[in-house]
Amino acid sequence: MRALATLALLVLTLLGCSQQSETEETDDPASAAGTASPKANELALEVSGEAYVRDGFTTKDGWELEFDRVYVTLADVVAYQVESGFDPSQSGDVETAVAVTLLPGPLAVNLAAGDESFVRAATVQDAPSGTYNALSWKLIPAQAGPAKDSTVFLGGTAAKGEQTYFFTISFDRSLSYLCGEYVGEARKGVLEAGTDAAVEATFHFDHIFGDADAPADDEINAGAVGFEPFTAFTQGPSLIAEGLDAIQSELTEEQYQKLTAALENLGHVGEGHCQLQADAD
Repeated sequence: MRALATLALLVLTLLGCSQQSETEETDDPASAAGTASPKANELALEVSGEAYVRDGFTTKDGWELEFDRVYVTLADVVAYQVESGFDPSQSGDVETAVAVTLLPGPLAVNLAAGDESFVRAATVQDAPSGTYNALSWKLIPAQAGPAKDSTVFLGGTAAKGEQTYFFTISFDRSLSYLCGEYVGEARKGVLEAGTDAAVEATFHFDHIFGDADAPADDEINAGAVGFEPFTAFTQGPSLIAEGLDAIQSELTEEQYQKLTAALENLGHVGEGHCQLQADAD
């Protein structure tokens, strides 16, 4: 009897482990890929919304934002090795020695998920060794899920004084970015033989809303539309602003121009800059 009980306990334990693994694999890409052991010559795609998304922040016009959903829908993500480097401030295409497609897509990535500073969205095994110093990707509308029809979808709470709103703001403009080398505290994109490395697509949401921690005349605030204009879409405790056409109808021309410019400059590689290509198909 004791042997049978031990065997039954072992079977239940194995079943429990199996069910947990299935749950992790169907969860957000961050948890599924982030726990995998690195493999030789593995090149990963990391996607980040920085501390603004993870920790929340105060906008230039005094709204305290907290995010629980921040989806960006990526497609055609390609990492490049460029022999002479690529300067996104100059026009023209990259002259590549190596190009690796990391994510054909589309994939909607929730940047607010998990506790890490990034979401690992894709990996490629047996990538060529070398320095990946350019990255391109498209933002296209999600085909399903909570971010359906949106290229960028923001959800959370906004508070100012005695006002609190549960907000969703979605943008549906497709965009295509071509970026240079990652700029940050730690270098990324250097794949040595027999090791692993990562490249990062970074999204700077302070370009849209501004940052109360920066001076009022700072470039980041001068070019940002802020959060206040979106309060035109409040209905009771909810704020729902869907699509650029609808949003434009409630903005001044100056505010709308700032918003579209902010979206065009949303994509970065760390603090490194990107070049806007023609709108994605």
